[in-house]
Amino acid sequence: VVVTEEVDGTRQVAGELQAVLTALDWCRAKEIKAAAIHYDYEGIRAWATGRWKAKKAVTQNYRAAVTAAGLEITWRKVTAHTGVKWNEHADQLARQQAAAAPGPAGPAPDFMIDLDGAAADFSAFLRQQGVEAAVKIRSEAPVAHIQLALSQERESWGYLNLYGGPGKKPYPRFHELRPADRKRRVEGWWTEFKTG
Repeated sequence: VVVTEEVDGTRQVAGELQAVLTALDWCRAKEIKAAAIHYDYEGIRAWATGRWKAKKAVTQNYRAAVTAAGLEITWRKVTAHTGVKWNEHADQLARQQAAAAPGPAGPAPDFMIDLDGAAADFSAFLRQQGVEAAVKIRSEAPVAHIQLALSQERESWGYLNLYGGPGKKPYPRFHELRPADRKRRVEGWWTEFKTG
């Protein structure tokens, strides 16, 4: 967990940077001299290597800490949200911790954690069918929902809305998917996803 006041509006990125630093600290404590860092956000490598200019304190501190670690680092790019097992697992752990972390309004309610998890898991299921899903809207109020934009080979399929709330399991609404055959396909995949 990163302290919001210290990261200058870059909470998600700062969390990823902190993860790298925590791993490097662990390596140093174990007297490991070389490490491979698997990352999906390009800034993880670009700030550390100087390819991107570190303009904020959080990225400047990150670059300095990576350099000071004194390890031989191999950087390995992983494409985000494509079903890579450990990348998906890291995202899931990060979501859980972010949801539980105190913020301006306290931790996220349990139903939002469930809704976030359902959106991430169904997005991964859709990728297996060759359909991409990107979060467009995430809202706790007035109605808790996550809107996913679906596409295949850059062609928009429209939107799927997942809803939730206290005492409710996440449930979908398919009314913004077109044409009807695609809507039926996604409805079938949801059924398969929930029963599988």
